[in-house]
Amino acid sequence: MKIRKLFLFFLLAAVTVCPGCLAEGICFSVDGIAMILGDAGVKFLGVENVVSCCDIIPGSLFAVGCIRNDQLSYSLYTEEGIALTYETYDMIREQSGVLIFRKGSLFGAMTLNGELIIEPVYTQLTTGDGMHFLVTKTDVYDDEPDAVFSLIPGQEPLPLDLRTNRCLEPFSDGLMRFRAADRQRYGYLDTYGNTAIPPVFEAAEPFSAGTAKVQMEGYSGLIDTSGIFLVPCIYDSVQKADGFFLCEGEAGAEVLEASDRTRVFLIDQKYSACTAIGCFIVLSDDSATRILDSSGEVVAECSPAARAVEGLDGGLILFDGLWGESCCTLMDRSGKMLGKGYQQLQVCGELFVYAVFRGVPYISRELNEIRYSCDENSVMYGILSGSGEVLMPAACKEIRCIGKDRYLLLSGSELLVIDGQGEAIWRFSSEKK
Repeated sequence: MKIRKLFLFFLLAAVTVCPGCLAEGICFSVDGIAMILGDAGVKFLGVENVVSCCDIIPGSLFAVGCIRNDQLSYSLYTEEGIALTYETYDMIREQSGVLIFRKGSLFGAMTLNGELIIEPVYTQLTTGDGMHFLVTKTDVYDDEPDAVFSLIPGQEPLPLDLRTNRCLEPFSDGLMRFRAADRQRYGYLDTYGNTAIPPVFEAAEPFSAGTAKVQMEGYSGLIDTSGIFLVPCIYDSVQKADGFFLCEGEAGAEVLEASDRTRVFLIDQKYSACTAIGCFIVLSDDSATRILDSSGEVVAECSPAARAVEGLDGGLILFDGLWGESCCTLMDRSGKMLGKGYQQLQVCGELFVYAVFRGVPYISRELNEIRYSCDENSVMYGILSGSGEVLMPAACKEIRCIGKDRYLLLSGSELLVIDGQGEAIWRFSSEKK
């Protein structure tokens, strides 16, 4: 460890700083040593064996996780590198303007300044407004239902007329999904613990962007935060997409306009899979995989084995071909293919990371065809913009998103922090200046 720390000391002694570029601090670790970068300089934190650094409040509050007695635990630091909590926690997360933490199996809460407001004596704890909390006191992993209490810091918890056999969850859109133990049905609570939407659903998802998927009598639909049905529970499945809903039923797959739920078109042909991803519908059958836009127009046609994942701004990353070949391409939200094919592509913050490596061909006896394995020592990473432009060539051994519009690149003895346009903000070099 001393050798590694000495190496980093000399490495960072040659730091090149672009003043004024870091409006917010960035916390990350290299080789088990945590540091915070800001316009004021580089601040080493007095902890070793760091394995995790994460934003609690992006740019200003960080949780630094290190191994203590063979266990991962977290402390809280400001962007100036000041420790707010010398006591370590098993988990810290920001929720509605306060910090929820866990010590062992019990939860408590503190302010963003690290001031304790709720002792860690509860088996579950959640809040939707930072002032009113919902808690449980009993073992949530046994078979017995758990009584739920309403708690205001500094006061005694008040029992609610509710028992649940499901964990308390974070609030979304001001509501928390719960499962009533007496009815075995799902509903939603408000931040005070009042029943906002009665438990009448066989299944329910948390709210997102004002809607939630629910299920009644085996069929799926969508409700709004008032509990009003936007899409009735008459479909086998309902998928939310960018600007539309994809609803599958006996007649096929209906595409409904999200704003007024009018039908845009119906897919009544036979298919093996129909999935809404980003702005598109990915439709597969035995002959091809087709990419449809929200109007039903086919914008791309691939092999039957092709697959897609969501890219940026409603676009897609398409995989069509053998793994190890240049089979990964980008599609923007208009359906336009961006750039060439890559061996590997993935979203990293608001950019894409691509990989270049030496694929070693071999014959698969099971498939009786050529496949590729990866020479791990040959893997190098580069960065593409959201429009597919190469911002950084594939010359890095590791690339991380370490904050909003901030990326850390590790290449040999150099560390580089860039913004979303590929401009260098911090450069760490072992070469003497």
